[in-house]
Amino acid sequence: MKKTMTRFPDVGELRAILAVMKLGSLTKAATHLGTTQSTLSYLLERLRLRMGDPLFVRVGNRMEPTPYAERLAESAEHILAFMEAEFDRIEQFDPSTTAREFHVVLTEIGAVTMLPAIVKQLAQLAPCASLVPSYPRAVDLEQALSDKTVDLVIGNHRELAGDHLFRQLLFRRSYVCIASREHPAIGERLSLAEFAAAPQVRNFVAPQAFRWMQAHMQQQNLEMNVQMVLEHATAVPFLVGASNMIALVSGELYELFGAVANIKIVALPVELPEGQICQYWHPAMNRDPAVTFLRGMVHRLFSSPDRQSIFS
Repeated sequence: MKKTMTRFPDVGELRAILAVMKLGSLTKAATHLGTTQSTLSYLLERLRLRMGDPLFVRVGNRMEPTPYAERLAESAEHILAFMEAEFDRIEQFDPSTTAREFHVVLTEIGAVTMLPAIVKQLAQLAPCASLVPSYPRAVDLEQALSDKTVDLVIGNHRELAGDHLFRQLLFRRSYVCIASREHPAIGERLSLAEFAAAPQVRNFVAPQAFRWMQAHMQQQNLEMNVQMVLEHATAVPFLVGASNMIALVSGELYELFGAVANIKIVALPVELPEGQICQYWHPAMNRDPAVTFLRGMVHRLFSSPDRQSIFS
């Protein structure tokens, strides 16, 4: 077995055999292959020694193949044609027929406001494919992308902002302060001092606006009065509507639950920063046709001003 593997020509040697046979000249063959004549001569000499055959002999101005080289060339054509066909198959991706199982990580807000549009579009473009969403806290995001157990991570993840992963901005998420419409003490706006004094509820995964507001208030020697931390972001509007607590939530969450949760937007004396919602993927998957398809689909859905969501 070892002897067979040692004698087996590599791809470069197979191409060299075919080029010399076709062109009948080392000089022309070298030019065709994009190499030098000396390099090609060395490659053929190395192959001659391994095969125990001269391969080519000079007849007049042409290099003529030996019977062994002719048989080798015939095999080379089949081998190279098979390899090219296999590479084409690997690189090709047909969404309409693929049965690929895509794995995507989204936050709870992303699952409510983005996942329905993703599922709908995937069903239209890739009806045989399936989607497996998961929650960020359930996996080590960077490790999952590296292990290729997750294709995309969607959200605002500052811990993934390094050079070791690829990132693409989808849209900017706005944030608002909400309170119950029936709050006995809070009207249409709050001062910073009133905001600090009001009891607050927040999601376990603190939004970017909350972290920014916390830092801003500390500069004013004020502290936020967080009385409750919830595991589920979608429960926050309902708890606010049923209590005297306030909260900072995404504009999408307010739009979705504002009416049914009995909440209102309360103006603040400062403008809350927007959060960057991105999709993240591993560099090793950058040219994978299936992940490229998924990435492009998500980007088209959410990167335009009239992006789709559960509201569209």
